[in-house]
Amino acid sequence: MSIFYERRQWEPGEAYYFRSTFDFQDICVVAKQGDLWELRFYRGSSNTGPFLYKDFAKAKRQVFRYLAPREICITGGPRRVAICGGNDTCPPAGLRTVHPSRKPKRRNWVTEG
Repeated sequence: MSIFYERRQWEPGEAYYFRSTFDFQDICVVAKQGDLWELRFYRGSSNTGPFLYKDFAKAKRQVFRYLAPREICITGGPRRVAICGGNDTCPPAGLRTVHPSRKPKRRNWVTEG
């Protein structure tokens, strides 16, 4: 699934609607209001806005940053079954791995240097 935006040419004004490829329903809109861009959420956020930005690029970046990790919850899309792609190299669930730099060092070892 992914997030995309579109502009409806038949509507007056400059407004971009953000949608998901799962259900194709509007999640939020970024519209031109005078000199600023106004962001309003239709669903997914407890605070629907308006949030004001100076340019469209900044507003678009904030929308993608917010929606990327929350897309499945907002759209009700299918759950992702395997995090690692379903191969056998994934650690079993509940097994914690430790990065080598975080492992405790042995005190009595003599290092050559």
